Formats: sequence, structure tokens, C-alpha cells
Amino acid sequence: MMGSGSAKGHPGLKPTDYLVQLDGLRALAVLAVMYWHWLSNDQMNFPFGGGVQLFFLLSGFLITGILVRCRDHAPGVAEKLAALKIFIIRRMLRIFPLYYAVLLAAAAWGIWPVRESLWWHLCYLTNFYFYKYGEYRGLLTHFWSLAIEEQFYLFWPWMVLFLRPARLLPLIKTLISISVVWRFYGAITGSMGLYEVVTWANFDALGLGAWLAVAWKNEREVAFLRKVGLFAMVPLVMTQSLVYAGINHPVIMAIRHESLVFSCVWLVAAAGRGLPGLPGRFLAWRPMVYIGKISYGLYVFHYFAGPAVHGFSRRFAPVLYDHMVLRVAAMLVLTIGVAALSWRFMEKPLNDLKDRFPYPKRKVDL
Repeated sequence: MMGSGSAKGHPGLKPTDYLVQLDGLRALAVLAVMYWHWLSNDQMNFPFGGGVQLFFLLSGFLITGILVRCRDHAPGVAEKLAALKIFIIRRMLRIFPLYYAVLLAAAAWGIWPVRESLWWHLCYLTNFYFYKYGEYRGLLTHFWSLAIEEQFYLFWPWMVLFLRPARLLPLIKTLISISVVWRFYGAITGSMGLYEVVTWANFDALGLGAWLAVAWKNEREVAFLRKVGLFAMVPLVMTQSLVYAGINHPVIMAIRHESLVFSCVWLVAAAGRGLPGLPGRFLAWRPMVYIGKISYGLYVFHYFAGPAVHGFSRRFAPVLYDHMVLRVAAMLVLTIGVAALSWRFMEKPLNDLKDRFPYPKRKVDL
């Protein structure tokens, strides 16, 4: 939902460079989330149910790439602490203003249950709030993934910057394994409520993105991950076929989830290198890139669009209320419009302040 990336797709590019097709992937991810919340049901959600996982994988890839570069340019503890400080400041400038503005506005407006649970959201613990009660609550339902992103930003820099490089990849693989085991244990036992919203349940996507970033300069390792992603599409299609047939056993859903996450590795790796042909041009298409740039705002605002359009249409425009296509079109226009204004007048000016806090300069030719 946050971050930046894009460029001309070249094997020599690093995950910290601007990779234009990754903004196109962000656009796909946020549009998938909007579809999921506005239109989907348990059967007809393929491939749209993976928007959040794609966001997580992109975050793991881009953030780990930034941190690896910082680590390589900061040989001592003092330099690493300075890089950590810069990383935190830049993340705060990007994500805090909009998050807290919307959160406090929701509390002031009296949207349930924001006031009763305000401290959970202020501390970026929305996911654990939902886990505690075993259900999603209110119009901040989608904030659970923002909480996981922030928890990742607080935890992961310490690992990348201060662990020995040789220990980082084993840690990543361990975290991915914990995530997969947790998800299947929750699916099998059915005893953990919203087991999928806790932080460690999502280290499959975050960890695979991190693995791709660590391996980015190793063509053989990247090729291996891309093959894994391609092979994962087989069980993804098979499990989705079962879902279409009405077979929604929790274990099947867990297999589908993991297959989707691993399939996204291929997509991110391919876009990071630069997809050729029509797919690459589509991801680099200016409207898609723009939607990717404002995807954070789109994600934050989209869940409020439904009640807003619903209330307006019932009172002033019954035609919107009675026709799903028109209603969804109105929600899309409203969400994009508000997110564009947010980007233009709040997010971008504050995001530009990050230039005052540059990462360590290159000291060696990496």
C-alpha cells in the first residue's frame, strides 16, 4: 500500500530503484482489494482475493531492498543506527499523516467502533484488536493490513541491518515456514478465530518478497523463485476450481492462499526485471502508474465509499441505489477523486520532504 518503485526493467536494477511496472502492480493490487470489498463472494473472487498479499509481497521486496542497500553502505553500528533513523523518518512521512488524519476524523465523526477501540488503532494494533474479538468490526476493517505493514517496518529493519548477511536468508525462510504452518494449523483446527490477521500469519508474503530482494543480484536464485511461482499456479488453479464447485473446506482455502502468495513471486520478479510486450506496456501505462502512486489513499478511503454512496443514493439518487453497476461506478469515482486530492495536497508535499533525509551514499560499487 505504500513505498515506491519503477523504471525501465533491467537486470542491473536494484529493488531500491524506481521500477515503473511495480506501480502498475500496485494498481492491480488496490483494484483487486476494491473489487473484493465491493463485489466479491466466496466463489467469484479469483484472482481478486490476493490484493493484500500482493501488497505485502511488494513491501517485503522493496523495503528489504532498501535496507540491504543501507546495510551495505553502513559498515559500523553508528552508521547502521543512523540509517535506521532515516528509514523510520521516511516511513513516518509517507504513512502517518493520512493514517492518523482518517483515524481521528472517524473518531470525531463517531463511526463505530473507532472511539471504543481508538488506542488499538493509534498504536497500529488493529489486527490484534480483530484477533481478540474474532471478527472484523466497522469501517476500519481494512486497517488490519496497515497495522501489519507498520509492525513489519518496526521489526524488520533491525533484522536486516544488524544480523550477519549469511543469517538473513535462513531467518526469512524460517519466518515463511512459521507463517505457512500457522495458517494450516488454523485451517485444520478452526480454533483460532481470525488467525490470518496476526503478523506472523503474513510472513509468507512479506518473507517471499524479502527473499526476492536478498536474491536480486543472484540470477540463479531469482530464476528459482520465478519457477516456484510458476509451479504454484497449478495448485492455485486446481483449488480455485474446487471453490467454484462449492467446495470451501478451510484446508483447500489455505492451499489456495499459499499458492496465490507463491504465484505472486513470479509476478513481482517479472515486473521487477521488466515484463515485455503487452503486459509490460499495460503495467507501465500512465493511468495504471498513477493509480499505483495513489494506491495508499485508494486503500485507506475505499471502504468508506460504500456507505457514503449508499446514503447519498437513498436520499438523492435512487437510480444509484437500484443499479449495482452505477453504484460501483460512483464508488470508484468518489474513491479515486478523494485519493487524488489527498495525494496532491497532503501526501505528495509531505512525501517530498523525504529528500531532506537521504539514505547513506554509495561507498563501493555494488
